[in-house]
Amino acid sequence: MARERGTFNFSASLEVKKQAPLDARQTYIDYSELIQEATWKDSDNKVWLFKGLTVPVNYNGEHALFMLTNPDNYTSTSSWIRVDGGGAESNVYILPGDIKNLSIQSEKLQIDSILGEFTDFDEAFTNNKIILGSSDTHKFIITVTKESSYYGLNFIEFNNDIGSIFYIEVGYENSEWKATGAVTNNIYHQIANNEDVENLDNIYFLGDITTLSESEEVNNIDTKFSNYADFVAAINAKKVFIAKTSLGQFYVNITQNGVNYLCNAIVNKLDSYSYILKFTVNSSSRHWTGISNLTQYRVATSDDLTGKVSAVKATANKGIEIEGSATTPTVGIKLDPTQGNVTLSLGANGLKAEDTTALRDVTGQNFIKKNDTNVEGHLNLTYNTETKKINLEGFDSSIIASIDATAFIKDGMINTVELVTDPESHDPGTYLVITFNTDAGKDAIYLDVSSLIDVYEGHNGIKVTGKDIHLIIDPTSEPYLSLSDNGIKLEGINSKITEVVEQAIIEAFAWHEV
Repeated sequence: MARERGTFNFSASLEVKKQAPLDARQTYIDYSELIQEATWKDSDNKVWLFKGLTVPVNYNGEHALFMLTNPDNYTSTSSWIRVDGGGAESNVYILPGDIKNLSIQSEKLQIDSILGEFTDFDEAFTNNKIILGSSDTHKFIITVTKESSYYGLNFIEFNNDIGSIFYIEVGYENSEWKATGAVTNNIYHQIANNEDVENLDNIYFLGDITTLSESEEVNNIDTKFSNYADFVAAINAKKVFIAKTSLGQFYVNITQNGVNYLCNAIVNKLDSYSYILKFTVNSSSRHWTGISNLTQYRVATSDDLTGKVSAVKATANKGIEIEGSATTPTVGIKLDPTQGNVTLSLGANGLKAEDTTALRDVTGQNFIKKNDTNVEGHLNLTYNTETKKINLEGFDSSIIASIDATAFIKDGMINTVELVTDPESHDPGTYLVITFNTDAGKDAIYLDVSSLIDVYEGHNGIKVTGKDIHLIIDPTSEPYLSLSDNGIKLEGINSKITEVVEQAIIEAFAWHEV
């Protein structure tokens, strides 16, 4: 390529009266500035670099001269080569920034400024160059491991005689540092010093205590817990006890009780919960004899605590009253003592229901009465041959209702008389069914007596089966109510006083036909 000729001829020498080069681009700068855009952009944000430009540089404390070989990629160290006498290719790759400034929040731009562009870093690793990191006070070698999607960086740094081991993983893809989420591990460990090593002598390690059981064979205690003689020596030396388990190392608090030792520890398990582990290691004649009192309790989490009852409140209209304090509430039954014919009371034996009043009026129908503490009912159908009437009778042969039968008692004797509810082929209602013996056979006549007779149906705990009326208990009810020949019995409620009483007291009568 022919040299481009200048457009201005100048036949004189310049005498520069300034401590700076005539071409400001050749000002002496640090090596890190060589690849920064701010170094080369003018006030119009334009760059006037050309291939072959030489720049004096402070290169790690050395005075060096670098030449630009690719002005289109001037921000890459690969576009600048050293051309002074010490410009032979170095086997050292120096990171342009402080590697300790990398964090899991670091993005590609910051990683480029610390590790250099990926192609430069990768080339240095491929060519087996020494990777050198630096800080304000010292330099350190970085051990590099390349994996399929990240570089692993290990280095040791000393600060005020305290050594630290660092390990950082930096991800890459498509020959570039990842734009985000590149730094996935940033681990730091301080190197133990003499004082740390001396303190280790105060620790005594136990075995995997999480595998112990109360049926443990004596020989296994030496392995899973500790050798007896060594353990006693550690107790006497007042050492700190650490258990080594498959899920980590845990501190164990040990209390001596004669020749037995009570152990307490908080350990982790595979279910991701922490547990308080307690057990006693027993001994006799300087030997272990067994494990006893082994218990464990899961440590409550915040979710467990928020799921507990925070307050106890009485439900409106449910007969429960809450007294006491928020931490020690008391629960009781609130009574409206008189409920119709039943009086309620509370005593040491529980809730008591007692009928202390006379039997309520039954709309003038003399078919039900009170006999001491029992209620009795009586209904009967009779036929009066003199009056030719069929009578519905109650107690003492009192007539509740009657029907004149002269209209249909003609050519035969009555075979049966029945009171039937909702018979087939008839309108719903209560019928008096009279069956006659006739020459043609049995002949039934249905008389609608719905307006004369009140038909009782079972509701709200009362069951009517034929002529029998019963009290019933809901099969889903809690077992506080029971029925017997002596009446209704309520028992067991004191033992369940903390549960909500949601079932009302049912006023009912048990009666039968005499």
